Amino acid sequence: MFTSLGPLELLIILLIVIALFGAGRIAGVGQALGKSVREFRSEARAGLEGEEEGEGEEGEDGAAEAPEAPATTVASADAPAESAPKAPAEKKPEA
Repeated sequence: MFTSLGPLELLIILLIVIALFGAGRIAGVGQALGKSVREFRSEARAGLEGEEEGEGEEGEDGAAEAPEAPATTVASADAPAESAPKAPAEKKPEA
């Protein structure tokens, strides 16, 4: 039934899509799609690089070893206590 789409058929489809969604929304969808593809590619490259680097870290049974947790230190009684980081102030809704 659909052997091939010629340039006229593609133009008609494009015009229908623009009429339905509007040019602004189509441009936004194109930008979001491009950003998603770039992010996917960069994550895929990072995953492949991580696999290549992590080949020597496997244990005898073939499973990767978990990294050790950093040691915690206890403050002495003479040392001043550190203040906790302050959370950013929340904005109050205006009435």
